[in-house]
Formats: sequence, C-alpha cells, structure tokens
Amino acid sequence: MQLIDLNKEERIVPLFRLSFRPFFLFAALFSILALSLWGMTLFGGTVFDIGSLSPYGHWFWWHGHEMLFGFVGAVIAGFLLTAVQNWTGRLGLRGYPLVALFAVWLLGRIMLLFPGPFPTQLIALVDISFLPLVAAVLGFFVVRARLWRNMLFVPVLLILAILNGFMHWAAMDNDVLLYKKMATTVIFLITFLVSLMGGRVIPFFTANGTNTEKAAPIKWLELTALASILLLVLGTLLSLNATVMGLICLLASASHLIRTLRWRIWITFSVPLLWSLHVACWFLAIGFFQLALFHWGFIDDYISVLHTLTVGGIGLIVLAMIARISLGHTGRSLQIGPMVVMAFVALVGAVLLRAVLPMVTPGAPSTLVYGGSIAFWVLGFGAFIFAYLPILTRPRVDGRPG
Repeated sequence: MQLIDLNKEERIVPLFRLSFRPFFLFAALFSILALSLWGMTLFGGTVFDIGSLSPYGHWFWWHGHEMLFGFVGAVIAGFLLTAVQNWTGRLGLRGYPLVALFAVWLLGRIMLLFPGPFPTQLIALVDISFLPLVAAVLGFFVVRARLWRNMLFVPVLLILAILNGFMHWAAMDNDVLLYKKMATTVIFLITFLVSLMGGRVIPFFTANGTNTEKAAPIKWLELTALASILLLVLGTLLSLNATVMGLICLLASASHLIRTLRWRIWITFSVPLLWSLHVACWFLAIGFFQLALFHWGFIDDYISVLHTLTVGGIGLIVLAMIARISLGHTGRSLQIGPMVVMAFVALVGAVLLRAVLPMVTPGAPSTLVYGGSIAFWVLGFGAFIFAYLPILTRPRVDGRPG
C-alpha cells in the first residue's frame, strides 16, 4: 500500500487492475459462446445459419483447440499472473500492459473464428504467441524475486505453446491423427497443472474453511501423482503401447485417489467453495481409471473418457477456483449464494451427461448427451457471469488496489 499511488490506481479501469479480472470474465463468456456454436454445428444450427461460419481448422479442430487454448489458456493466464503478485509481493500486471496482453488473447479468438481476411500464418502466429508472452511476464516477476520454486510454470507454458504450434500444423496439413495426439497431450499437461496447484492449495483451503487440521502432504505420494501425469504426456507423444499406458493411467488414478481421500471431502459438504474443488479432483481419479480401462480394451468410448478429465476435472476446478479467487482478490468474504452453488451443481450435471451417461447407457440420445451437457455448462458459467460481473468490473470493496 505504501508503494502505490492510489490516485493513479483509481484512474485504471477496474476490469484491468489485475489479471484475473478480464481473463476470468472473458474466459467464462467465451466458453459459453464456443460451446453454443459447437452445439449448433452438432444439431444443424437452428438459431442462425451456422453454415455461414467457417472457422480456422473447421469445427472439430476449432472446438477442441478453443476450449483448451481459448478458454483454459485465459484462465491459466489470469490465475498465474494474479498469483505471482502474492508470491513476490510486487505489483502484478495492470493497466495498459494488461490491456495489451488481453488484446492478444482476444485477437486470437476473433481470427480463429473469422479467418477469412487473415493469412493462415498470421492467425497461427498471433494465437501461438499468447502463452509465451504470459511466460515472459511470469518469468520476469519470478526472476526478480528469486522465487525459483515457481519457475516451473514458465517451461510448462512454453511447452503448451509448442504443442499449440503442432496443433496449427495439424490444421494446415489436415492431419487428424496429429491433432488428436496433440490435443490429448495438452489435456494431460493441463491436468498436470491442475493437479500441481490442487495439491498446493486444496488442503490449505480445506483446513481454513472447516477449522480442521491441514492434511500434511506425503512427498512420495505427491511426486507419484504428478510424475504419473508427466509419464502420460511422454507416453502419448511417444505412442507407447496400450498395456504400458494402461499401467501408467492406473498409477495416476491410484495416487490421485489416495491423495484426494486424505483431503476428506466429507468435512466440506457444507462449504460449496470447498466440495466443488474436491469433486473435481475425484473426477481426475475416475478419469484416469477410465483411461486405464480404455487402454486395456474394456471401454471403447475414448472421447467420453477424455471428457471426464476436461469437463469434470478441469472445467469444475476452473469454475470453483475462479469463483474463490475473484472473491478473495476483490476484498470480499468467501461466501457464495445459491446461484453459484447451482453453477457448481450444473457442472457436475454436465460431466455426468457427457462422460458417464454414454458408458452406462450406450444408446442414450445424442440430444441428451451433447445437448444436455452443453446446456448445463452454459447454465453453470452463465450463473457465474451473472453473479460475478459486478465483482470483476468494480473496484475492490476495501479500497485497496487490485
């Protein structure tokens, strides 16, 4: 507070006073738009002529890429560039530099959806450049503060950017196999980030929110949970045989199951900001177990299995984290109303319809599996936007910067 010119701070539009504000809000908005458009392509475009749109890479590529790099990429940027202020004690990205970074992300979304006026190479360059820029800003703060423990995120962001480059290569060459391999690798790498941050904060949040003792981490268990996901990343890139991949998936599932059990979900049922985080981690353990069954030939619906990780693990933990962070970093108490609780329940409904129902009832109608899960996602993130729009676009309630 002593280092900040509050008059200068007040001249910054509240939406751009800290990175979580624009990236969380527009990630939620974009996910609704992206899934709504995807749903229209699946069911014929009843609202407007969806056939008049022809996104970069066509709809299948665009759907997977944009949910990973458009939606999750924005959330990762907002989370890390907000967290680095806490880690370092220095002012985070704000004002015009934040506007510029956000503009790169937004321009990428526009160019990929309306590629017609732009050269293909320019679209790829703009989109791929976003995560290296985030890594550069993050690395600058971490190096200045000499917080080497948090430098791990910089190479992960750069690897994600490289994988994004290969996804663009797949789009340009119409290489479906390369696209699927890269998309699966990205899912595992994002799951690694979710698992890493979850292991750091969920036991702490749980202890504070329930007035109980924090579950102390077991070093070998934490390392096994994280290393098993990295092995899945390598195994996917190297196309390891199904038996080995199944064993790695089983190791990932078992380690995450034990770790999540130790966090004691049963003491969080009265605190939605906590049980939502725990349920997301349970979906990670379930998803890895389903992947093991797939590799061993007991399940054949690979896409539904991946959606256990993407919708259940990544999507739900994203919603729970952005709900919590947005309250804490705007000076509000960690209390939510029925609308946000409904949002969490809607995301659980989305994963049950998209990932569980097709396995339990293979003949379930597509309108229920796809349309229902999209509707629940839109409901969940729509409720978040309705509840958090004033929170993210207004100054902190305590008068502090950020």
